[in-house]
Amino acid sequence: MAQTLEERMFARYWGDGALELLSGVGLLLIGIGWLVDQVALAAVVPAVLVPLYQPVRARAVEPYAGHVTFSARRDARQRRHAARMIAAGVACFAFALAAFLLVTGGEGPRAFGSLVGGLPAVLVAGMAAAVGVSLGLSRMLLYALLLVLLAPVVVLLDTNPGWPFVLVGVVAAAVGGALLL
Repeated sequence: MAQTLEERMFARYWGDGALELLSGVGLLLIGIGWLVDQVALAAVVPAVLVPLYQPVRARAVEPYAGHVTFSARRDARQRRHAARMIAAGVACFAFALAAFLLVTGGEGPRAFGSLVGGLPAVLVAGMAAAVGVSLGLSRMLLYALLLVLLAPVVVLLDTNPGWPFVLVGVVAAAVGGALLL
């Protein structure tokens, strides 16, 4: 299938490693926050790292690859796609919550005991997969898969839910850093 120049540029734009580097650092910091019982870091880290994306990209990528401004049509398509992804995520969450409450008879997390420990990794995996699909980044789907595979390990070993974030964060940051070099 023939792609336009803009479609090829869009695919390359997100594949430079900057997003993965910051995502990996974010996952690593969130995981460390869990490990040292400072779970509030999970809320602070994205709030700090998201605004850093453009300056990091401007300093690390654009001097070599140049700056790209996509068409208004592409931007509108991405906004629509993001809105659909958010709506689908909210719908899935509502469905999962309703099913959970139905299955547990309203008892909540106590009904599943230690299974709850794997939930953070699965939730973040869903976000990583959504980003991967939205931006066409298959590596994000791999990170999502790793998080999903590590969730049962957390449950089986009855360990801290931060470990999947640390492990996948190191992998994503290393891949992102290598791509930036």
